Amino acid sequence: MTTSRSFLEPRELLNEIYRFNGTSGQSRDSQVLGWIMDTLWFGAGPAEHRAAMDHKSALSK
Repeated sequence: MTTSRSFLEPRELLNEIYRFNGTSGQSRDSQVLGWIMDTLWFGAGPAEHRAAMDHKSALSK
């Protein structure tokens, strides 16, 4: 029996954010951090990405 998941694994999420941001800017990682902060602050971004961040933050508590 397989279970479906409604969120991306952390590495999958990171790769998706890299793809969204492209290669402009000084650091890919700083772009990712900015994207995550903006997404959490404004509640924007795809639902599965928000779910992945929520899931990861719940696991780290």
